Amino acid sequence: MNCLVIDTTGPDCAVGVFKGSNDAPVILSDTIGRGHAEHLAPMVKTALRTAHILPSDIERIAVCIGPGSFTGLRVGLSFAKGFALAHDRPLLGLDRLTLARADNPDALIILDIKRGDYAVSVPKNGNTIVNGADELEALIAAYEGECIKDPAINMKTLGRLCTRLNPDEFPPIAFYGRAPDAKLKGGRSLADRQHD
Repeated sequence: MNCLVIDTTGPDCAVGVFKGSNDAPVILSDTIGRGHAEHLAPMVKTALRTAHILPSDIERIAVCIGPGSFTGLRVGLSFAKGFALAHDRPLLGLDRLTLARADNPDALIILDIKRGDYAVSVPKNGNTIVNGADELEALIAAYEGECIKDPAINMKTLGRLCTRLNPDEFPPIAFYGRAPDAKLKGGRSLADRQHD
């Protein structure tokens, strides 16, 4: 199965093309900080060309849905949705905790989502949001196994899961982890607008 995988949730802009044959995957990654929108499409084009396949040869797409940079996350998700729609291909959304859990099944996975909040994956207990360093330290102290903080996205894992998981069970819905910092005029949050 030919798969295209995308991650723009952090400072890296990363794409991978995995072919159904035994060929090595083509993985491109640039640490850019910002500017994912300008880099993503050219990187996908280069990865496809390097893999010697056409966009229409892609059979499935997977994108990392966060948590991470609000803007970067939306860039990757929008591009992946557009690509999937244009070629009528299934699209999976995989969050960073699920990806890290695939490589570290017994570890406590911790992602710093800023402003004192943490997204945490506890083995056999699922994902949760922890507020504040004290609550996080208590959770770490109570856990007897390995703790992994802010693991990098493994694009090979993203590619492997893209071929194995059911797209219906992993919808491409953004996982922000916390409310946006942006405020409407007058200091109201975007959530407040829903009640107007």
